[in-house]
Amino acid sequence: MGGNIKKWFSFLVVIFLGWLLSGCSVKEKAETGSFPDDESGKGNLILSSADRKIIYKASVTIYIEENFSDKLKVLKQSLNADEWIDFEKVTEDKAYYTLRIKSTRLDAFLDSLDQFGTVRDLTRNATDLSLFYYDTKGEIEALEAERDRLVDLYQNATASDIIQIEKRITEINQKLRELNSDIAQLESFMDYSEVKLTVYNDAPEEKLTYRQKIRGAFRGGIKAILRVLELGSLVFVGFVPFALVLLVIGAIAIVIRKIVIKKKQSKIKK
Repeated sequence: MGGNIKKWFSFLVVIFLGWLLSGCSVKEKAETGSFPDDESGKGNLILSSADRKIIYKASVTIYIEENFSDKLKVLKQSLNADEWIDFEKVTEDKAYYTLRIKSTRLDAFLDSLDQFGTVRDLTRNATDLSLFYYDTKGEIEALEAERDRLVDLYQNATASDIIQIEKRITEINQKLRELNSDIAQLESFMDYSEVKLTVYNDAPEEKLTYRQKIRGAFRGGIKAILRVLELGSLVFVGFVPFALVLLVIGAIAIVIRKIVIKKKQSKIKK
């Protein structure tokens, strides 16, 4: 009897610890599957640069003035064999790409983009997810240890205990699948950085001073007035033939009316 009580007590302790570890997880992943924001300032985890888990992202705008299609082909060919395009949309005068570039050569890839055109609006950002990564790893280890302990208890458990142990092992296995999936996704994001490219088939716009903007607005106003006058003159010239036709028709109608009136008057005199 005493042995059974001890086994039952040990089983309850294991279940409670498993629930506590799962409930106290610092995992903050959203329903969309995205990872938490930068956690570099949280907690007291001290890591070397090599041990940090960082995701890099970049966005770039490129202006290509000549050979737009050819340069886009060369740009895609510049990716390594293990890199790929997540998204691609190309129109006549612009193109959008989301690339996955090996993180170890991200800087070299970004530096190489000026060979295709004028690079503008280059943005890079780094998100440190070290705490999330190592907390998740720790949770995986704790759950695996709990599962091993439950397997040991399973050998000598009673029928009612077996049902509870199997239920808990199923819950642990499901949780482990989720956590291992998170780790695999995070490691993929760390190994391959996301680069968003916006490419225009045009020359880049020059940055104007306030005086240049005023001058440009004044010139634009004058051009608009001249355009209105030009359109007005075209409308007038286009209307002239119709006006001439109407004048001829009107003149003919007047002549015919006068002839009819004279005939009527001559009949009356007779």
